[in-house]
Amino acid sequence: MDGCSFTSEFHTHAKGVTLTPEKVTGIDRFTESKFLLSVGAVAGFFVANYAHEWYEKAAHGSVSLSLPDFGWTGTTTTHFIVVDVLMVLFFFVIGSHLKIQFTDENGAFHDKRNAIAPMVGAVGGVVFPAAICLVIAGQYGAKAFGVPMATDIAFTLALAGILGFSKAETAFLVALAIIDDIIGVLVIAFFYNDGLDPLAVLTAVMASVVLFWIGRRGVSYKGVYLVGMAVLWYLFHEANIHPTLAGVVAGFAAPHDGTVDSTANRIERVFENWFQPIVLCAFAFVSCGIYLPELAGDALKWSVASGIALGLIVGKPLGIIVFLMMLKKFAGVEPSFSMKRALPVGCLAGIGFTVALFVNDLAFDDPGLLISGKAGVIVGSFASAFLGWALHLMTRKHLSQG
Repeated sequence: MDGCSFTSEFHTHAKGVTLTPEKVTGIDRFTESKFLLSVGAVAGFFVANYAHEWYEKAAHGSVSLSLPDFGWTGTTTTHFIVVDVLMVLFFFVIGSHLKIQFTDENGAFHDKRNAIAPMVGAVGGVVFPAAICLVIAGQYGAKAFGVPMATDIAFTLALAGILGFSKAETAFLVALAIIDDIIGVLVIAFFYNDGLDPLAVLTAVMASVVLFWIGRRGVSYKGVYLVGMAVLWYLFHEANIHPTLAGVVAGFAAPHDGTVDSTANRIERVFENWFQPIVLCAFAFVSCGIYLPELAGDALKWSVASGIALGLIVGKPLGIIVFLMMLKKFAGVEPSFSMKRALPVGCLAGIGFTVALFVNDLAFDDPGLLISGKAGVIVGSFASAFLGWALHLMTRKHLSQG
């Protein structure tokens, strides 16, 4: 997640008032990592198919670690290092971004009323994809339901900017993606674990409270939150909660006083500009290695792929539109852009990619199901992008209303 710069309006027709938030900082940073992310994805796909044995060693090979001074040795895999360790930095940025959006006077959610439409739309955009995926693929992999729930903000905003989506539509997508992230974090915490250890969970909660207390005291040194993140990573891992959530907690604990030099802003700038692009490139490489011969002729695997793909292509826009229509009907609240524009906006929200691939790695242990889930994410994301572009061309005359 990254900052953005836009203005937006949400109309509350029931009360006859118009709510206009101030600008939210930094849209360009949403898309800074997209190039290396794309490079990693393309490289992973081609290397997996043209140098498969080498790819398996690079993406899933064993790695020996040792600390001679402490008499410790251990073995892990490159996949674990990337997905379970390095991706904590990606979630560190998400946590700091959420802190800014909730506490900054120019943040997307500083005035909670501005979150009503995207919040309701986001819920629909989570429920419908999950339901579609469960109906089609649930019998083969119940945990697949979480894969098509997420919106990839980097690719979504990059395409929205290229296509010329209005400021109000972009604002809606940003807010919706932020809420998607919050829901996604909760889903990962509660559904993608191997059985919680109560004592370890309690210890992790206490450590989180201490880190939040430090943030409330205004401690601005980034190193404190990095150390806290490392401690929480270990505690979450021991509690059987996915350890990358330590990044969200540590990032959200960082103080933000409304200035560009706040700790939360500095975390965003440093880790987003210098570490996150490399981490996302490595993540895409190990996550997008779809070996095509493994997919051929297996109906079970294709049901998983199609469930996830249709969740993104159909579930996302349908859920967003249905819930926005219900909000308008029962509460008189709607986004400022025309409802005819809700369809292309909803389709762009179906670009799941980064977080969807991340959840896919957590959802499946079976290699066949794992690679089929990747195929579903990639096909669903590209199809959503194409439909968003096509529907944008058909409805762009309504842009003047947003």
